Amino acid sequence: NAETLLHLLKGSLGTGILAMPMAFYHSGYILGVIATACIGVLCTYCIHMLIKCEYELCKRRKVGSLTYPATAECALMEGPSFFQGLAPYAVIGPNAERTFCKKEGPRRGPTAPRSPGLQPL
Repeated sequence: NAETLLHLLKGSLGTGILAMPMAFYHSGYILGVIATACIGVLCTYCIHMLIKCEYELCKRRKVGSLTYPATAECALMEGPSFFQGLAPYAVIGPNAERTFCKKEGPRRGPTAPRSPGLQPL
């Protein structure tokens, strides 16, 4: 679904793409290419594991699909007893990330200060 694709793109292409030239400058071309390939394989593996877990949880719960926060919550509820108590809090992280890391940032109320020199277009 679109939410998963956006998480994939944000995680893989986010600000890391801006840091790539400096990383290659400090590591060199050979180590930079090898490390980039290793990180790419690791990210792909982690995303594959997340999708497999979401699919298994959907089968166990007999639902069509789960959102990312719901997958985290269900995984903790079905995991070891130590983690089951943390399940209600699993939705806080992904929801906070979606709220504060949007392109426009957190929403501001009508009382937000405006610069007197800026006029609307």
